[in-house]
Parts: sequence; structure tokens; C-alpha cells
Amino acid sequence: MILGEWFEQFIKRSPGSVMVRGTVERVFDPETVERVVADNALRQYTRALPFAQCVGLMSEVVFGIAPSVGAWDTAQREERPVTRQAG
Repeated sequence: MILGEWFEQFIKRSPGSVMVRGTVERVFDPETVERVVADNALRQYTRALPFAQCVGLMSEVVFGIAPSVGAWDTAQREERPVTRQAG
């Protein structure tokens, strides 16, 4: 297997979590999210802050990867294209 023996053991012990994570990563793929917004937005628009980044922020907070929006903001300061107030 490409990912190694340790990953194979994880799949055997927790196949459900591996499947859910794969599904969530596919559904919330930034390119997919941006395409859905572009195809369906009536009045919304994107300037410097992509909608996919907003989705990424909220998913990290919801799934407990970041403890809060403020903590995510501090950690992602270099990658964020706008100020916190503008976002």
C-alpha cells in the first residue's frame, strides 16, 4: 500500500472514520465549493476572500481542529488574503 503499514492498521481499526473523512474532504474540496458558489450565486461575489476559505475556516472550528475562529485567524494570518475585519 502506498501510505504504509501504519495507515493500513488504522483503516482496519476504524474504517468508518476513514470513509467519512474522505467523503468530507471530497465534498468540501475548495475547487468544488468555488464552482458551486459561482454557478449558484445570485448576488454574492468574491473579491479577495474565496468562499472556500470561509468553508475551510468553519469546518476546522466545527470539527475541533481549531478551538475557535480567533485561534484559526491567528494561525492562518500569513495565508489569509484580507484583514480579519474585512472577512
